[in-house]
Amino acid sequence: SAQGGPVSICYICGAELGPGKEFQLNVNPASRLGEKEPFFPFLTVYPPAPRARPVDSTGLVATCVLCYHDLLAQWLQHEARSTHHTVSAWSRQYQVETFVCFFCQQEKKRCLGLKSVRVARLPLFLYTLRASHSLLVDDGQQLIIGACVECGTLVCAGQGLNRQGPMSWSSPVAAATKVSSSCPSFHSAPPSLASAASSVSWALSVCH
Repeated sequence: SAQGGPVSICYICGAELGPGKEFQLNVNPASRLGEKEPFFPFLTVYPPAPRARPVDSTGLVATCVLCYHDLLAQWLQHEARSTHHTVSAWSRQYQVETFVCFFCQQEKKRCLGLKSVRVARLPLFLYTLRASHSLLVDDGQQLIIGACVECGTLVCAGQGLNRQGPMSWSSPVAAATKVSSSCPSFHSAPPSLASAASSVSWALSVCH
């Protein structure tokens, strides 16, 4: 669950977390529910991101919203498979070293390489075919999308231009096209996602 407090660092990806942006995961099962509540023992040996706090005395680690929901989704997948395959919750494997950028669909290192962007809940994003291991969270008001540093920077640059006012309505796309030349992976993206990246500037409402 989300917790308020001072700025901290995501244990997995190293993102800086502001007050109210910290989500906590259990390393060991909660005593009241045993192994029925999600817990992630692999985190006891997984190296924390730079500047992240180690596992605390209560067995909790701080994560960002994307890593938190990604691990919960993987836990549920393991739970669904456990009815057919007996695998101890203590020995489950989780994929957290890398992720796939929503925009360029390239696999990237997650630690210090994951950038979250917030966009409006438009069909452009809601119904785009997502690549496996891409990250997206829908909070009912906005979408939080996992992007690589290059694509995330491009998206934020377009959003910044959009804030300049009505006279800049035509400039974000041109700027995005110009900036994308410095992001080689964009050129290999499918047309639908490439156009999504160039037009995302007017869809963004908040970018972190």
